[in-house]
Amino acid sequence: MKPAYLLFVCFLLSDIFLSFSQEIRGRIIDTNRNPIESAQIVLLRHDSIIDSDYTDKKGLFKLNYKDYPDFDILTYFLGYKTGKQTIMNASGNIRIQNIILEKDTLELEGVTVTARSTINYGDRIFLYPNLVDVKTSQSTLDLFQKSNLPGLSVNTVSQTLSINGRTNINYRINGINASQEEVIALNPNQIARIEYERIPANIRDIESAGVINVILKRETGTSLSTSATSAETTGFLNGNLNLTSGFTNSYFSFDYGANWRDYNDWTSEESESFLHPENPGSFLKKTNPSPFGYLQQNVNLGYTYIKDKNTFNIRSLNNIYTSHEDYDLDIDYLSQDQHFNRGIHSKTKLYIPALDFYYIRHIDDQQKLEMNLTGSFSTSDHYRSFLDRVPNATLDSIASNINGDSKSIAYEILYTHNGKKFSYNVGLKSSYAALHNESKTSPDQDDIKRLDIYPYASIGGSFRFLNFTLGTGLKVLNNKSDDLSKTYYSNMSNLSLFSRFKNFNIQYAFRYMPNYPQLSYMTDIMQQQDPYMFITGNPRLGTSHLLSNNLEFSYQHKYFNTLLSLHSSHEYDPIRDILSFQDGKYVSRFENIDMEVNYGAYLYVFFPSILNMFKIRFETGVNYYKTTFHANRMNELTNIYYSAFLEYYKNNFSLYAGWRKPTKMLSGEFITQGENNSYITASYRIKNVLFGLSLYYPFTSGAESKVSRVSEIYQNNRTITIKDNAYMLVIGLVYNINWGKSPFSVRRNLNNLDQSSPIKY
Repeated sequence: MKPAYLLFVCFLLSDIFLSFSQEIRGRIIDTNRNPIESAQIVLLRHDSIIDSDYTDKKGLFKLNYKDYPDFDILTYFLGYKTGKQTIMNASGNIRIQNIILEKDTLELEGVTVTARSTINYGDRIFLYPNLVDVKTSQSTLDLFQKSNLPGLSVNTVSQTLSINGRTNINYRINGINASQEEVIALNPNQIARIEYERIPANIRDIESAGVINVILKRETGTSLSTSATSAETTGFLNGNLNLTSGFTNSYFSFDYGANWRDYNDWTSEESESFLHPENPGSFLKKTNPSPFGYLQQNVNLGYTYIKDKNTFNIRSLNNIYTSHEDYDLDIDYLSQDQHFNRGIHSKTKLYIPALDFYYIRHIDDQQKLEMNLTGSFSTSDHYRSFLDRVPNATLDSIASNINGDSKSIAYEILYTHNGKKFSYNVGLKSSYAALHNESKTSPDQDDIKRLDIYPYASIGGSFRFLNFTLGTGLKVLNNKSDDLSKTYYSNMSNLSLFSRFKNFNIQYAFRYMPNYPQLSYMTDIMQQQDPYMFITGNPRLGTSHLLSNNLEFSYQHKYFNTLLSLHSSHEYDPIRDILSFQDGKYVSRFENIDMEVNYGAYLYVFFPSILNMFKIRFETGVNYYKTTFHANRMNELTNIYYSAFLEYYKNNFSLYAGWRKPTKMLSGEFITQGENNSYITASYRIKNVLFGLSLYYPFTSGAESKVSRVSEIYQNNRTITIKDNAYMLVIGLVYNINWGKSPFSVRRNLNNLDQSSPIKY
C-alpha cells in the first residue's frame, strides 16, 4: 500500500501547488443562455496544452495559467462550434463572464495540436491525435499503438487490433460502417480524431468487442500516400497505397493493402493422448522447420457526397486471400513404440467482393435518419492432404477438398432523436445469407440458409449527476440446412449508467445477449483430419445466453490517467467445440454445454506527457474462468497478465518499445495462450518522407502461442513458434504527396462534432 499512498500524496501536493497559481474562471452557455455542463476547456500555449477543465452544472470552469502571459482558450462540446479566446499580457486572476457556444450540425473540421487531448464522455473516449504522433506514425496501426487507449491492443506484425482480447470490433469512418482493412489503410494525417468505445453503451453495438469510429478531416485537394514495411531476412511485407481527392461536396478514395508472409522456420511441439478404451493412442509430434505463408490483398474504392443535410456514400470492397502450409512432422506413436513421419499439405483460396451503400439525412438539428445496404458474394476452395510414411508399412494418406460459396445481403435503418433532456433511437437490422458446401473427395454436400432480423430501440438521458442509457431488441434467426429448419427468438438488452465528478468518472454496464450458431457450425459434412480425428457440424444447436456486468472507475488528469475495471459474466448453454466417441471415431463438433463463468479485474495507468518528451503506460489484470459440462465435469483457470509501453518523442523523431505477457483464456475444452508481443520501433520524418526501423520479438525465440484441449477422452498440448519472427528487423518507408492542402498545418480549432455518431447521453 505504500507506493499507492505515496502516489496519492504526490498528486495531492500537485493540486495544492496549482491552487497558488493564477486562475482563470468563466462560464459556458448556449445561445439561449442556458449553462452547458461537461464542456471541455483547454488552455493552449504554443500549440501545447497547459491546463484543461470541464464545466459543472452551472457551466462554470477554472484554469490555472501560472506565469504565462499569452495563451488561447479553446472551448468545445459535442454538437457545438468551437469557442476561442486569445489572452495577451495576462496577469493575476482573470474572470471571463460568458463564452457562448453555437450549434454546429454538419462541419467536420480537422484537428491537429501538439499535445494529446482526450475527452471521456463515459460511454466513449474522444482522442485528438497530437502533431508529433501524426508525423512519426508509419501507419494508422502505429498511431493506434501510440494512442495508449485503455484495453486496446495492437499487433503490427499480424496487422490486427483487439479490445480486451476480442477482435470483433465495429469499425466506422465518419460514422459510416467500415472494415478493419479500410481503417488500417488510412493515412494518419487524414485523421481528425478517434472515438473509442471499450464497452458499447448503444444496443446497436452490444454484440461487439467495442467501437472505433475514425473522424477524418474535411479538406479539399488530393493526397497520395504510400507505405511499406519489409524485413531483410524474413518473407515479410506490409504495404498500403491510399489516394484521396476532396472537392467542394465530393470525396473520392482508393485503398490498396497487401500483407505477405513467406516463413520457412515454422515449428510446433505437440503431445496428444486418445483415452477412450475402445481406441486409445498416445503421440508426441514435432514439426520440423516448415514453410508457411499467405497473401492477403484488399482493394477498396469509395465515393462520398455531402451537401446541406445529406450524406451519400458508396464503396466497392474486395478481399482476396491465399495461403499455403507444408508441415513435416516427426511422430512418436508411444502406444505402439513406433516412429514415423507425416507430411501435411494445405491450400486455401478465398475471394469476397462486396458493394456497400450508405445514406444519412439530417432532418433538423435534433433528428437524423441513417440507411445502409450491403451485398456480398464469396467463393472459397480449401484443400488438405496428409501422408504417413511408416517404416516397413504401406503409405497411408487422407485427402479433403471442400469448395464453398455464399451470397449475402444486409440492411440497416436507424432513426435518431437528440432532445435537450432525453435522446432515443429506433433501428432495424436484417441480413440473409445462403451457403453451399461441396466435397470433391466424397459425395457430401449441403446448403444452408440464414435469415437474421433485429429490431431495436434505445433511450438515454440524465437525472442530476447520473446519465443513463437503456436499450432492448429482439433477435430473430432462422437457419435452414437441407430439410432441417430451426428458428431462434431471443431478447437483447443493455443498461449503462455514468457519472462524472470533475476528473473522476464512474460507469456501470449490464448486457444480456443471446449467441446463435454460426453458419459454419451447421454443416453435416464430416471431414477426416487424421486416422483418429473427424470433424463435423451440428444442425441441432440451441441458443446460448450471456449475462455480463462491468463496473469502472477512471480518473483523468493532464499528466496522469488511470482506469480500474471489474467485470463478471455468466453464459448459459454456451456453444463450444466438444469431442465425443461415436462408432469407433473421435468426433469433434459444436455442442451446447451447461455454463461458463468469468470474473476479472483490469488496471490501466498512463502518463501521457512526462517532461514533454516521454509517455509511459502500464496494464495488468486477472481473470478467473470456470466451465461446467454435462455430467458434472468442470474445468477451471486463473490467469494474470500485464504489459508495458514506453515512448520518447521530440519534434520529428519517435522511439518506442512495448512488451505484453501472453494472456490465457478458457473456453469449453480449450485453453488458449495468446501470442507474445514485443517490439522496438524508431521513426524519423524529413518533410514528406518518413523512415522507420523496427525490431520485432527481441529477446524471444519468435512469435509463440499455445493451445491445450482437455476432455475425459482426449488431451492435447500444442506450442506453435514462428522462429522467422525472432529478432526480425523491419525497415519502413512512408511517402506523402499532396496537392492543394498541407497535411501538417497546425489548426487550433477543436471541433468535436460527429455528424454520424451514436446518440450522446
